[in-house]
Amino acid sequence: MRSEYEKPQYLTGLFFHNIARRWPTCPTIDPNGHYPDGMEIAELEDGGTTATRNNKFTQQLNFIFTPVKGWNIHLEGAMRNEFYKSKTNKFPVYSYYADGTKWLRDSGYGSVASVSDYRSETDYFSVNAYTDYTHSLGMHNLKGILGVNFEKYGTDDVSASGTNLITNDFPYLSLTQKNPRVSDSYWHRATAGYFMRLNYDYDSKYYLMFTMRADGSSKYQDQWGYFPSVGASWVISEEPWMKDVKAIDYLKLRASWGKLGNDHVAASDGFASIATGNGVSGVFGNTTIPGFQNTTYFSWLQWEVVDEINVGFNLSTLQNRLNIDADYFHRMTKHAVISPLLSFDNKTLAGNYGKILNQGFDFSATWNDRIGKDFKYHVGTNLSFLNNKVKDLGGASIIKGGKTVNIVGKEMNSFYGYKVVGIYQTAEECQNDPIAVANGLEPGDFKYEDVDHNGIIDGADRQTLGSYIPNFTYGINLGFNWKNLDFELTTYGQSGAQMFNRKRALRYAQSDFNFDKDLYKNRWTGAGSTNSYPSAKALTKGWNVSDMKTNSFFVEDADFFRIQNVTVGYSFKNLKLGSYTLPSIRLSMTADRPLTLFGANAFTPELSDPEGWDTEVYPLTGTYTFGIQIQF
Repeated sequence: MRSEYEKPQYLTGLFFHNIARRWPTCPTIDPNGHYPDGMEIAELEDGGTTATRNNKFTQQLNFIFTPVKGWNIHLEGAMRNEFYKSKTNKFPVYSYYADGTKWLRDSGYGSVASVSDYRSETDYFSVNAYTDYTHSLGMHNLKGILGVNFEKYGTDDVSASGTNLITNDFPYLSLTQKNPRVSDSYWHRATAGYFMRLNYDYDSKYYLMFTMRADGSSKYQDQWGYFPSVGASWVISEEPWMKDVKAIDYLKLRASWGKLGNDHVAASDGFASIATGNGVSGVFGNTTIPGFQNTTYFSWLQWEVVDEINVGFNLSTLQNRLNIDADYFHRMTKHAVISPLLSFDNKTLAGNYGKILNQGFDFSATWNDRIGKDFKYHVGTNLSFLNNKVKDLGGASIIKGGKTVNIVGKEMNSFYGYKVVGIYQTAEECQNDPIAVANGLEPGDFKYEDVDHNGIIDGADRQTLGSYIPNFTYGINLGFNWKNLDFELTTYGQSGAQMFNRKRALRYAQSDFNFDKDLYKNRWTGAGSTNSYPSAKALTKGWNVSDMKTNSFFVEDADFFRIQNVTVGYSFKNLKLGSYTLPSIRLSMTADRPLTLFGANAFTPELSDPEGWDTEVYPLTGTYTFGIQIQF
């Protein structure tokens, strides 16, 4: 499979971040027909391109041997090779004075033409070998599985760059004149596992299951983990005394306990640095002797272990038209990998510090039916409720990360800051408030909750302000078939998550940044105008917003509802083409993500940042596709 894509090199999350805060008085084109400074269309049109090419080759093999009846030997192999190439050309962009004289402007990527070329090759290999044996004796049925699996990932990459192109018409590395740079790297990861499973059932009513896994990962120093699980189920509907219960077509109760290893985290990491200068030098007599400070940090990671209890049931009723699945789960993640800030440093380092509880309820229901001879339809929903809590942090009560915190008893990766309880309305109110007097506040500034009631707003007054982890997700799907017409609709939504509006908070860094519409319309303009929104001036002051003073005003709901997919199709069947009858032609129209509803002041509440900071976010796009399927 091959894919190629080219776009303006300036069309990144940073571009959308910039235009969201651009001042509203900036015209698109000046009277002379040029793009003015600050209008970034010039960077899109003339600033160069990024072109990518991705080639993937995948091969799979599967062999099954059956030496005797009931005994099977499986050998499976997979190989994937991927070659990726990305080339970026960056060209300087000019602004113009009124007399037509041009001058280089700072677009954030330099004022000389440059070329960078990145290429990588990724290999993936996997081997699974297992054997299973099935044996029945009367009403007793037994099945055993024993096997091994191995996986290896490897990426070999090289990048090169240079500046001062001889001509922008031929943007090649060989035509750059200055600052040649070449770097390469190699990354690999390997996993191995040994597993066994025993399944037993009696009369297809009573089921027992036991599984044992031993998994190893090159990501960790403590490479091996051992993970057992057991389960049992009871098909109540197969009991003789249930045969007369016509309302229930199928009913199974089930319960399980098990441990599962998780290695979907960053590998063990670390860094070393050497500092020199006056801060680490010493004076002996009248002579300063240069000193060196060697700082070395490395993590020692072991497997995250998810200890889970699950209880649920499967129900079919009303002649199998209504199907319901329900589960209660209790997942305790032990040795959770968390990356706290290092003491006296702004770097983070991962470690197995946490114990995280996720418990909740999953529910799904589907209704299938028909009306008349030609109309068939189905409607389904799935609901998931989640309660996330940090239970332990290795003896600590709080661990601060780069953007969020983990506090025992609170949600994982919580925003942490001051809760806004109002807006100072008048000068008299400020004069009568010791907190306002001490901090030089004025009408339009935020009023924070004094948690410890000591008349001072300081670090002790910070509190958790929510987390990007939703506590409720849901989906609805429906569809129908009527004669040759078919229709499918799927939706998805979430509730209970919060996000940090970093774009709005950045006004403190430059006072002429743009307001978003909601903030402009609702800003404080005088006593009584609002008790929720600050004044325009307030957002340029450190008391109200800064990287060191996160507050609840900038934490917004990340709830949304999205139509995920809509497909409409029509099939023409048994088409006569002369003497040949074509079995079917199906025409279809598909819309992916055509509509998303949300209240956050953002391009989208679905963020790439796992901690929920909305900053350089690329807007979510919709895709519309026309398809034709021909059956010969």
